[in-house]
Amino acid sequence: GGGVPGKALADRMLREMEEDPLQGPELAEHYRQQWAGYDVNGDGVISMEENLDIDREQAAQSGGAFDDAGSRESFSKTDANSDGVVDQSEFLKFMIELQQQEIESYHQRCRDQFGQGAVFDGVDRCVTHC
Repeated sequence: GGGVPGKALADRMLREMEEDPLQGPELAEHYRQQWAGYDVNGDGVISMEENLDIDREQAAQSGGAFDDAGSRESFSKTDANSDGVVDQSEFLKFMIELQQQEIESYHQRCRDQFGQGAVFDGVDRCVTHC
């Protein structure tokens, strides 16, 4: 009852992230700032309008073309319970999944380059475990 949807779960996810030696407070803070950048009016959820505005702004800053359909699609993917807004826990789950996909693609590149035993070290190079 009451409160902002997904807030308690998001706080717990961020606390766990801070305590995880592989992630740490810097990463949690990074996600908090990303969230704050999207939740423009500070009501604890991201609306489709906020999402489109921010994506449009980011495209303009990077000099790229704004992809309206792509922005709407990623919003819908992130809105796990399809209630028309993205709460902070949905946002975090989406961002963490994106990060894991990115890391997996680095692992794949290492395997392509150095063989099956090679993995990405999480920083900047491939290492092989004997």
